[in-house]
Amino acid sequence: MSKSASYSGVQKTLHWTMALLITLMLFAGQFIDDPGKLLAEQLASRGQHGSGGVIVGLLLIWRLVARLVRGGPDKDPNLPRWQQVAVAVSHMGMYLLIGLLVVTGLVSACYATHPFELPLLGGLDIALAMNSSEVQFLRMRDWHELVTQIAMGFVAVHVIAALYHGLWLRDGVMRRMLPGR
Repeated sequence: MSKSASYSGVQKTLHWTMALLITLMLFAGQFIDDPGKLLAEQLASRGQHGSGGVIVGLLLIWRLVARLVRGGPDKDPNLPRWQQVAVAVSHMGMYLLIGLLVVTGLVSACYATHPFELPLLGGLDIALAMNSSEVQFLRMRDWHELVTQIAMGFVAVHVIAALYHGLWLRDGVMRRMLPGR
């Protein structure tokens, strides 16, 4: 693993692409079961949300491989040990939570009981991939929603920590992930 003062351009692009896509998916997910929307609009939202989940899953794999191959920036030796541990735990937790979001989302979609296709990426209908089960669908959707809430907490802490380093400490930590640096 090579070390540097910053993440690579690929790592930064993956980070910001995933951040944007996950944010958009949070909004799209709000319309999946919206009773004020037509069924066709709900299904379109579900397809968009699921397609985004597949893309995020693929980007996560790419990001993990890039991290294994490229490594990350040098650790700040001035950080207290507890902060070094918090950084490691938070990054591993985010990767794990994003992976769990993808898996629980796909499994819940596979158990969907609606009689309509659920095309992902414009083609593959995963609703037919497993036996439909309302009980399993609701159970997995509950897990997906729980993991979403936990992930949102991790993201909030991540953003607050980045802003703390960038605006308060001004120690260069935030600049390592900013584009063009």
